[in-house]
Amino acid sequence: MFTDLSEKAAADGGTPRVSVAPQDSLRHGEVHLWCGRIESSVACVNTTGDLFDKQWTRVRGSAEGRAREAFFAARKALRALLGHYSGQDPRHLRFAHGASGKPYLLLPDVRQPLHFNLSHTDGLFGIAIASTGELGFDVEHLDGGRSDLFALADQILTPGERAEWAGLPAEQRQRAVLRYWTRKEAMLKASGSGLSVSPDTVEVGWRRAPKGWTLHSLAPTAGYIACLAASWPIWRLERRWLMWEDSDDAMT
Repeated sequence: MFTDLSEKAAADGGTPRVSVAPQDSLRHGEVHLWCGRIESSVACVNTTGDLFDKQWTRVRGSAEGRAREAFFAARKALRALLGHYSGQDPRHLRFAHGASGKPYLLLPDVRQPLHFNLSHTDGLFGIAIASTGELGFDVEHLDGGRSDLFALADQILTPGERAEWAGLPAEQRQRAVLRYWTRKEAMLKASGSGLSVSPDTVEVGWRRAPKGWTLHSLAPTAGYIACLAASWPIWRLERRWLMWEDSDDAMT
């Protein structure tokens, strides 16, 4: 089931089911952020029925091992969650892509639009859902084995950001560059630009977001850093963990 749970409960194995309420509602300016452990969703790896064709073709040809596992786990959870919020059978949901390749949900008979964004990293994924407008989410593992932080900083930071980053104590630089990275990624995903815009041309600010944007940096759980972005005011953020439940009639 999905509910607001402790990290211990979220780490239990199984398949996702929604049983919090018949249908969640999202108020204007509200975002629900669901996070789950990749390791708890191994059962999702062999399920292809909940992926639309372009996604399945892409992952089958390029992803292996843990990356493949993360792909399936996150998208299985996404489909179950969107079914929960829309009141539709998750198996019957249909998706399309915008001009930039960003997926969106086709809901011709549903009153409340649903906007979502998904990100996964080593061991964790997060799904942000809102009805107000487009949004972006990115999460990174702070101990992800990165040894190229200086190279990453050179690639993604603007001159002003690079000077600010270089002035920080050495022990703070890993978290700092990943804070910049998640803020840039989330903002670019929310705008629909994605990889078509170089991150070193986007000034995200250390604490203040660019004009017209809401950037909410957060730690989903210990060892991870993330950011939620929207071009509209986020008045309320509700953070939830996913519990995975074994069931023969789970949504697959």
